[in-house]
Amino acid sequence: MKTHILKKSFFLIFLVYSFAAIISCKKEDEPTKEITYEVSGNFGKTVNVKYTPTAGTLANIEETVTLPWRKTVLPNAENASVGLVVTGTSGLPGANVNAKIFVNGVEERTVLMLADASGNFNINT
Repeated sequence: MKTHILKKSFFLIFLVYSFAAIISCKKEDEPTKEITYEVSGNFGKTVNVKYTPTAGTLANIEETVTLPWRKTVLPNAENASVGLVVTGTSGLPGANVNAKIFVNGVEERTVLMLADASGNFNINT
């Protein structure tokens, strides 16, 4: 009888520890990447920027901003890549606009654009 109770006790202890081990195991967090967009230049007017979405939305974000402009986001895990589109109209002809993308603080992409004779430009990174 004592052997039977002892076996049940060991089995119960085994179940409790197994259950605790299963509960305490968690999925490893996926590494996140911090994306920083930066636009600068002497365009002289506001510009439109459109960038890869932040966590919580799948729609691209579009803003009208003045230069210089900088935005740091944590994109959705579903987004395999990041992008930045910057457009300006009727600014200073020949003005320069510089767009940069940083991933985890490391500069990954830089595009320098000059506004045309009408003062328009379009950057698509």
